Amino acid sequence: PNLSDFDSASLFSLHDRLLDTRPSVARALGDRLIARNARYPILTIDDPVEYEEELVRDSIIELLDSAVRAGYASRAVSWLVEFARFEKNTIYDINPDTFVPVVNLVFLQTDPYKRFVSDISFDRHQTQIVRSRMYLELTQKGVDER
Repeated sequence: PNLSDFDSASLFSLHDRLLDTRPSVARALGDRLIARNARYPILTIDDPVEYEEELVRDSIIELLDSAVRAGYASRAVSWLVEFARFEKNTIYDINPDTFVPVVNLVFLQTDPYKRFVSDISFDRHQTQIVRSRMYLELTQKGVDER
């Protein structure tokens, strides 16, 4: 299934089912090494996703926004959110065929968005996004209930 097959409530339900929170030595060590109170958890998507599909983009943005609305995060730091703003104000025709080239050759080369270069990885032919990451800035509630 694709990420777009799930609404935000289903995504959180799936997350809860996949997340194993039972105490373990590995988890305790990880908490010490990674700092349980880290304020910037990273959302990493390690597989090609159809970002060119508006529904997929909207689903990912909704996932990030839901954490902010629920008070767990004060903001999302996301190339995808910024790209959505860029897309509304650009003269470029962005469609499924031009999405990746516009992200790679225009969006990431523009000064306000160059900071996202390390957040997006392309395949060797530069035709597909194969990995991306986004961040949440947690509130104290988000840190406490992590």
